[in-house]
Formats: sequence, C-alpha cells, structure tokens
Amino acid sequence: MADRVVLGLCGSLRQGSLNAALLRLVQRVGTGITVVGGDVAGRLPLFNPDVENDEGSWPASVRELRDLAARAEGVVVATPEYAHGPAGVTKNAIDWLVGSAGLAGKPTLLVSASPGQAGGMRAHAPLMPTLTLLGAVLVELRGRLPRGLADGRRR
Repeated sequence: MADRVVLGLCGSLRQGSLNAALLRLVQRVGTGITVVGGDVAGRLPLFNPDVENDEGSWPASVRELRDLAARAEGVVVATPEYAHGPAGVTKNAIDWLVGSAGLAGKPTLLVSASPGQAGGMRAHAPLMPTLTLLGAVLVELRGRLPRGLADGRRR
C-alpha cells in the first residue's frame, strides 16, 4: 500500500528551525505517510493578486506549492509564533493557496515549536478562520511529542 502524501508547510526560514524539525518528526513517526513540500513556503514570492490571476506568470515555487497541495491527502502547518501571530512565511504560503482548491476537505494539523507560554497557540488562532474558509478540516493532535522536542532541547 502506497504512503499517503501530506503537504508540510514550514513557516520558519531559520536554519536549525524547530518547526522544520516538527515536520521531519511527522515524517519519521507518521505511519504510512510521506511529507512533501517542507521547504516550498520559504521559496515563495510575496503574494500578489495580479500574479495569481495570471497563471502563465506564476513562479515555479507557486506552481510547485499548488501542485503539491492538489496531490496531498492532508496538510501539516508548522509555524512559529512571532509577535503573538503566525510567521509571515506561513500566511504568505496560505495566501497563495486561496485561489485553489488545494486544501478543500483535507485534514489539516497546526503545530508549533514555541518556547513561549502559549506554545504557539497565538500563531494558530488567526490562521484557523482562513484555513476553514479554504475548506481545510482542522484536526487535533492526540498525544504528546517526545520530551526532548517538546521542551526545546535538540537531539
């Protein structure tokens, strides 16, 4: 049986990003899944409706994102929390998906590796209405992450 393809969106551009590590963890512990696209969000240009409306002028990274979203059976968004909100990289990637049906009906998990008291929830809250508007089916993570990752220590 073939693995299910899951689109991974990482909202951090930082080398050694714990959010990128979360996507790798999903790949490692997820039974029967393949995470794709983990680096595409960082290669996207800033969203521009003029470019979105002219498919012939889409940059390769936009085509790649939309193709991966269309093929994916689920989505994992790993975003840091910046200034009590989601990273701009995260929001930009989601904005590029607004004109597509790439998230419609797909289970979508929001995760964060954040050392703050809210654990990234302030980054998730403003994304939820947009993701719901796009037809994403928000899911809840059941269980806990391995202790070393959950408390910020790198292994």
